[in-house]
Amino acid sequence: MPYVKAQMEDIIPSDYLAQHFESDNITSLNKLMTACDVSDVKPGFCSWRYAYTIDRIIEKLAITEDEMKHLDCLVSKSIKKERRKQTDKVYQAKKRRNAGSVRREHYEGEALSTTKPWEKLGICRRTWERRQKKSQRASVDSDVKSSESNLLANVG
Repeated sequence: MPYVKAQMEDIIPSDYLAQHFESDNITSLNKLMTACDVSDVKPGFCSWRYAYTIDRIIEKLAITEDEMKHLDCLVSKSIKKERRKQTDKVYQAKKRRNAGSVRREHYEGEALSTTKPWEKLGICRRTWERRQKKSQRASVDSDVKSSESNLLANVG
């Protein structure tokens, strides 16, 4: 208690300190005295301190969103969430590439709906698809015939 009064002498009038300070601040002083009962605390210091939240520190220091973008600590929850989201996005993309997936731009660029080869031939899409199917069957049939003739030639 004497330590507290000694610190307050420069700030608070001495007659108030002598007559009213203790009764007006009894709760705070009791808290201070019980906190100082801990044996490993130096005399005159409290073992507990008020712990400001990150949001309160940001508010007190008037840190703006732009400033927070350049900081590693003292960052609001929304900035942390954005950073985590960006990091996860990069991680997930890398994971997909390692699994063998192809970028959307790549497969869309080579897609038939993008290249539209039937328009170059001046026919409708369905006609083009029928012709493609027919030519695939013909190439499979010719492959089968050539492999059969190779087998017969090897046997004979």
